[in-house]
Amino acid sequence: ITLPVQARQAGEHVLPELRLPYFNPASGLIEMATLPEQRILVTDPFWHKLTIGGLMLSAMLAVLLLAREGYKRWRRRELRQQWLASLAAARDATQLRHALLASESGRTLRQWLRDREAKQGKHAELSGLIQQLEQNNFGRAVQSGEFPALQQKLIAALRQ
Repeated sequence: ITLPVQARQAGEHVLPELRLPYFNPASGLIEMATLPEQRILVTDPFWHKLTIGGLMLSAMLAVLLLAREGYKRWRRRELRQQWLASLAAARDATQLRHALLASESGRTLRQWLRDREAKQGKHAELSGLIQQLEQNNFGRAVQSGEFPALQQKLIAALRQ
């Protein structure tokens, strides 16, 4: 026996007790099958589906935002590694200065240092190295073996 039930509104409903008579061929008598009353909770599936859809959309948006941020960080790291590699590839003080200021066209070493200190705070060792690089570019002649040491110290300071 199938008894279709259609709820007209959401909420808790009580299905009434059902008594169904049937003939029992073993005993030859009509017997009664009883189904007790049952409580059921009726909800609109639209709101359930809408909630799941909203959660899935939120999760996808979060994944996209995390992927975008991850890509930005990865790209900044790659650019930084390329910049440090170009510093390491410099063969003299002029090339080192150009590599240091590659993304800052039209800037001087002092302006670059001032902007960096404004963002990251004073760094005495870096200030001294920039002053040394400036002197090697525009002042006194570079002593033998002085440039590679300056280059290594500058790259080490910038990695920090």
